[in-house]
Amino acid sequence: MRVVKEWTRRIGSDLIVPMLLIDGNDTRLQNRNDNSPGARSGAFHINIIASHYILCKYISAMPRAKRVAKSRRAGGTRANNGAEAAREALRKFRIIFSSVRKHFEDVQSRCGVSGAQLWVVFEIFRRPGVRVSELAQALSIHQSTASNLVAGIEKKGLLLKERSGPDQRVVRLHLTRKGKEVVAKAPKPVMGVLPDALHQLPSKALRDLNANLDTLISLMRLADEAAATKPLSDL
Repeated sequence: MRVVKEWTRRIGSDLIVPMLLIDGNDTRLQNRNDNSPGARSGAFHINIIASHYILCKYISAMPRAKRVAKSRRAGGTRANNGAEAAREALRKFRIIFSSVRKHFEDVQSRCGVSGAQLWVVFEIFRRPGVRVSELAQALSIHQSTASNLVAGIEKKGLLLKERSGPDQRVVRLHLTRKGKEVVAKAPKPVMGVLPDALHQLPSKALRDLNANLDTLISLMRLADEAAATKPLSDL
């Protein structure tokens, strides 16, 4: 049998039916002068077998082609979505950094202290008699950094140190009237826009945020781990 041409006919939107054209000159299958039932039935039988073979070939090939095309489209979509998501995250980081910087500038212009110093003053205002170690924990900074902040605030006349205990080694901190005036005129939130926002997040959101930030930091080519215990206003 010689197959002259194969083509397909589309029915509806999905079904593709293979069609077969057999050479009319092949006298073994078709003979214009041979109209006997045997010749016609033989040609019809072979035609059905050949058509069935082509149908199977198309059916087996079509799903794979569709899968490949779909996979390629999905791969391109995922890549585009990932790039756009990265740009969106970058824009959000810019908003955060800019908001923090502008808040610090506002604090400096209104109160004459840095953002970190104002947070220390605010903690003393909330907890009169607080110790330096407790301040360090509240601000999540190193104790030596907290001591330096307290020394700078003391020079500005915003706090007083009170020694207590048998050996007078325990130092407790209190605000002066000037220190309380600073708190009164300070832009809100006094502890800073980023710490305030973080304190408002639910526990699960904070856990997820910390996990995602750990992943982000691990992917950075340069990560300044020492900055973890420094005030934002000092970075």
